[in-house]
Amino acid sequence: MVVVFFNMLVIDIRPAFTQTTISEVNSLLGKNIEINKKLDNIDLKSDTSVETIHKLESEVALIEKSQQAILKNNPAAKLKSPEKEQLQARLDNLKDETLTLKVKTKTLLQIAPYLHGLKSSIEKPVQNQGREVRIPTIILFLSAVGIFLIPITLSFWVFLWRRNESRKQNMVDELYLILKQIDKKIVTQPSLKTDDFKKRITVENSNKETFRIAPEIKSSEKFIVDIEEQQPAEPQQKETPLQLFCRFYNAEVDGLNNEFMQQYKPIRIGVANAMDRRRNTDISPIFVTATDGDYYAAEGERDRQFMVVPRPGMAFQESSYGPGAMGLIFDCPNYNPQLRYYRVKVIKPAFFEPDSTMQRWKLVEKGELDLGNGE
Repeated sequence: MVVVFFNMLVIDIRPAFTQTTISEVNSLLGKNIEINKKLDNIDLKSDTSVETIHKLESEVALIEKSQQAILKNNPAAKLKSPEKEQLQARLDNLKDETLTLKVKTKTLLQIAPYLHGLKSSIEKPVQNQGREVRIPTIILFLSAVGIFLIPITLSFWVFLWRRNESRKQNMVDELYLILKQIDKKIVTQPSLKTDDFKKRITVENSNKETFRIAPEIKSSEKFIVDIEEQQPAEPQQKETPLQLFCRFYNAEVDGLNNEFMQQYKPIRIGVANAMDRRRNTDISPIFVTATDGDYYAAEGERDRQFMVVPRPGMAFQESSYGPGAMGLIFDCPNYNPQLRYYRVKVIKPAFFEPDSTMQRWKLVEKGELDLGNGE
């Protein structure tokens, strides 16, 4: 009789304990979100910016103190699956976000005084001085702005250069195919090999996508003088929604823009039984909607099916491939479990279908990833 009563008491207390702890963690996560919004809206050039950042830094310290108190009690150890996995996931998320806010506040405290002083020097009235004083001030301002813009500008030009080189190569290959097809207008020279011929083709005026023959080939009376008069360039095909989705995602991975998140507003998905799969990967993964999930799901052109990709910027490693079920969802050529991959791009997204509550997800079609170089 006493044993039965004790078991009933444990059953009644455990859910209440879990709910109380999760509510406390969720409250701290909500405070992190509010502090992050306040940091984003601070005018770093204002007189009160440093004071405001110090106040927010104190709030972050209080959150960290509360988080450490929760971790000290080790609440997850008192629970069983799946409550243990859910609580541990929220605690890890709280720890990561709190650390991010600490770094962010320290960075802003270093930048704010500099920008405030720069603003004061620009706005200070110049008396009895001509351009000799204003010109250095403008130069300092442009130099400060250049410190932030130079890396972005260099990345943009590297991207344009690579794209331009790729286009040139494609145009050379297309021209070579065109020349092979115009048999009536080309007389082959025995001494001119195929590979040598391709190397001697040049592309001019790439903006207009026109084709011309190199001068040494033009000198031969047996070759066409101007290919563009015989064979107009074919119009480029329009991107499909799937190709556009992959392009936006890969540009996000390369850090070229953040249009992927703005364009698709994806839903985050996670593996609810990842802890169990660490012990036994033969257990089928359970995909659920989760704020800290490692998958992004976006609506596409298929009815009731979502395009699913890994979270941009995540470190793809053994825990992702096995317990995290990446290896079941995507084909990953040349994957090495001893390496980590930081610039994972998508060749084809996977397709998932949610239930009516948008909480449970089922894999419909497998995708494919380009892991890049591992470290």
